[in-house]
Amino acid sequence: MLKLFRIILLGIFCFLIFSCPQKATVKTELPKYAEQLMEIIPKEKASFSLYRKNAIEKYVGDSNLKADTDAILLPKYETFLTLLKDIKVESKELTELHKRKISLSEGYFNALEQLVIAIESGQTHQILAARSGVKKAIEEAESWQDDLFEIAKDNDVELPKF
Repeated sequence: MLKLFRIILLGIFCFLIFSCPQKATVKTELPKYAEQLMEIIPKEKASFSLYRKNAIEKYVGDSNLKADTDAILLPKYETFLTLLKDIKVESKELTELHKRKISLSEGYFNALEQLVIAIESGQTHQILAARSGVKKAIEEAESWQDDLFEIAKDNDVELPKF
Protein backbone atom coordinates (compact mmCIF):
# COMPACT_ATOMS: atom_id res chain seq x y z
CA MET A 1 0.00 0.00 0.00
CA LEU A 2 2.82 2.39 0.90
CA LYS A 3 4.52 1.53 -2.39
CA LEU A 4 1.33 2.33 -4.33
CA PHE A 5 1.01 5.61 -2.46
CA ARG A 6 4.62 6.55 -3.38
CA ILE A 7 4.01 5.70 -7.03
CA ILE A 8 0.84 7.84 -7.11
CA LEU A 9 2.64 10.68 -5.32
CA LEU A 10 5.53 10.45 -7.76
CA GLY A 11 3.08 10.46 -10.66
CA ILE A 12 1.35 13.59 -9.33
CA PHE A 13 4.69 15.28 -8.76
CA CYS A 14 5.84 14.50 -12.32
CA PHE A 15 2.53 15.68 -13.73
CA LEU A 16 2.80 19.00 -11.89
CA ILE A 17 6.37 19.58 -13.00
CA PHE A 18 5.86 18.76 -16.64
CA SER A 19 2.40 20.27 -17.06
CA CYS A 20 3.35 23.71 -15.75
CA PRO A 21 4.12 26.09 -18.57
CA GLN A 22 7.77 26.98 -18.89
CA LYS A 23 8.61 30.61 -18.47
CA ALA A 24 9.84 32.24 -21.66
CA THR A 25 13.39 33.46 -21.72
CA VAL A 26 14.75 36.23 -23.88
CA LYS A 27 16.95 33.78 -25.72
CA THR A 28 14.04 31.53 -26.68
CA GLU A 29 11.53 34.30 -27.31
CA LEU A 30 13.69 36.78 -29.20
CA PRO A 31 13.80 34.97 -32.58
CA LYS A 32 9.99 34.74 -32.74
CA TYR A 33 9.64 38.36 -31.63
CA ALA A 34 12.08 39.50 -34.31
CA GLU A 35 10.21 37.46 -36.92
CA GLN A 36 6.94 39.16 -35.98
CA LEU A 37 8.60 42.57 -36.11
CA MET A 38 10.11 41.85 -39.52
CA GLU A 39 6.61 41.41 -40.88
CA ILE A 40 5.50 44.89 -39.81
CA ILE A 41 8.65 47.07 -39.55
CA PRO A 42 8.64 47.68 -43.33
CA LYS A 43 5.30 49.49 -42.85
CA GLU A 44 6.91 51.77 -40.29
CA LYS A 45 9.97 52.41 -42.44
CA ALA A 46 7.72 53.20 -45.42
CA SER A 47 5.91 55.75 -43.27
CA PHE A 48 9.17 57.40 -42.22
CA SER A 49 10.37 57.44 -45.81
CA LEU A 50 7.13 58.94 -47.12
CA TYR A 51 7.20 61.65 -44.46
CA ARG A 52 10.82 62.53 -45.27
CA LYS A 53 10.02 62.61 -48.97
CA ASN A 54 6.98 64.87 -48.55
CA ALA A 55 8.39 67.07 -45.79
CA ILE A 56 11.97 67.43 -46.97
CA GLU A 57 12.99 66.03 -50.34
CA LYS A 58 9.96 66.98 -52.43
CA TYR A 59 8.32 69.55 -50.20
CA VAL A 60 5.83 71.66 -52.16
CA GLY A 61 3.85 73.23 -49.36
CA ASP A 62 2.20 72.66 -46.04
CA SER A 63 -1.21 71.98 -47.58
CA ASN A 64 0.17 69.05 -49.59
CA LEU A 65 2.05 67.78 -46.53
CA LYS A 66 -1.14 68.01 -44.46
CA ALA A 67 -3.20 66.21 -47.12
CA ASP A 68 -0.71 63.37 -47.46
CA THR A 69 -0.25 63.07 -43.71
CA ASP A 70 -3.97 63.05 -43.05
CA ALA A 71 -4.98 60.77 -45.93
CA ILE A 72 -2.01 58.41 -46.20
CA LEU A 73 0.45 58.50 -43.31
CA LEU A 74 -1.93 58.50 -40.35
CA PRO A 75 -4.16 55.64 -41.56
CA LYS A 76 -1.20 53.48 -42.62
CA TYR A 77 0.69 54.12 -39.42
CA GLU A 78 -2.40 53.40 -37.36
CA THR A 79 -2.50 49.97 -39.03
CA PHE A 80 1.15 49.46 -38.10
CA LEU A 81 0.40 50.44 -34.49
CA THR A 82 -2.46 47.95 -34.29
CA LEU A 83 -0.22 45.15 -35.59
CA LEU A 84 2.53 46.17 -33.18
CA LYS A 85 0.17 46.08 -30.21
CA ASP A 86 -1.01 42.61 -31.24
CA ILE A 87 2.48 41.18 -30.70
CA LYS A 88 2.69 39.45 -27.33
CA VAL A 89 5.87 38.70 -25.41
CA GLU A 90 6.37 37.06 -22.03
CA SER A 91 9.90 37.67 -20.82
CA LYS A 92 10.31 40.73 -18.64
CA GLU A 93 13.11 42.27 -20.69
CA LEU A 94 11.28 41.92 -24.02
CA THR A 95 8.02 43.09 -22.46
CA GLU A 96 9.73 46.31 -21.34
CA LEU A 97 11.38 46.75 -24.73
CA HIS A 98 8.10 46.12 -26.56
CA LYS A 99 6.21 48.58 -24.35
CA ARG A 100 8.87 51.17 -25.15
CA LYS A 101 8.48 50.46 -28.88
CA ILE A 102 4.74 50.94 -28.62
CA SER A 103 5.24 54.18 -26.70
CA LEU A 104 7.73 55.53 -29.25
CA SER A 105 5.44 54.54 -32.11
CA GLU A 106 2.50 56.25 -30.44
CA GLY A 107 4.74 59.30 -30.05
CA TYR A 108 5.35 59.37 -33.80
CA PHE A 109 1.64 58.96 -34.52
CA ASN A 110 0.78 61.79 -32.09
CA ALA A 111 3.48 63.99 -33.63
CA LEU A 112 1.91 63.47 -37.07
CA GLU A 113 -1.50 64.41 -35.66
CA GLN A 114 0.02 67.54 -34.12
CA LEU A 115 1.52 68.43 -37.48
CA VAL A 116 -1.90 68.26 -39.15
CA ILE A 117 -3.40 70.44 -36.41
CA ALA A 118 -0.53 72.93 -36.66
CA ILE A 119 -0.87 73.23 -40.44
CA GLU A 120 -4.62 73.78 -40.05
CA SER A 121 -3.91 76.58 -37.58
CA GLY A 122 -1.55 78.25 -40.01
CA GLN A 123 0.81 79.28 -37.22
CA THR A 124 4.38 79.02 -38.47
CA HIS A 125 5.90 78.46 -35.03
CA GLN A 126 3.45 75.60 -34.35
CA ILE A 127 4.20 74.02 -37.72
CA LEU A 128 7.95 74.21 -37.11
CA ALA A 129 7.55 72.76 -33.61
CA ALA A 130 5.36 69.94 -34.94
CA ARG A 131 7.84 69.13 -37.72
CA SER A 132 10.61 69.06 -35.14
CA GLY A 133 8.49 66.71 -33.02
CA VAL A 134 8.00 64.34 -35.96
CA LYS A 135 11.73 64.35 -36.72
CA LYS A 136 12.58 63.59 -33.07
CA ALA A 137 9.98 60.80 -32.94
CA ILE A 138 11.46 59.18 -36.06
CA GLU A 139 14.97 59.34 -34.60
CA GLU A 140 13.82 57.78 -31.33
CA ALA A 141 11.88 55.02 -33.09
CA GLU A 142 14.88 54.20 -35.26
CA SER A 143 17.27 54.17 -32.28
CA TRP A 144 15.03 51.61 -30.56
CA GLN A 145 16.38 48.98 -32.94
CA ASP A 146 19.84 49.49 -31.46
CA ASP A 147 18.44 48.43 -28.09
CA LEU A 148 16.84 45.34 -29.64
CA PHE A 149 20.14 44.30 -31.23
CA GLU A 150 22.00 44.95 -27.97
CA ILE A 151 19.64 42.59 -26.14
CA ALA A 152 20.16 40.02 -28.89
CA LYS A 153 23.93 40.36 -28.57
CA ASP A 154 23.76 40.02 -24.78
CA ASN A 155 21.78 36.79 -25.18
CA ASP A 156 23.87 35.33 -28.01
CA VAL A 157 20.99 35.54 -30.46
CA GLU A 158 21.69 36.60 -34.02
CA LEU A 159 18.99 38.69 -35.63
CA PRO A 160 18.68 39.76 -39.25
CA LYS A 161 18.74 43.50 -39.91
CA PHE A 162 15.36 45.08 -40.46
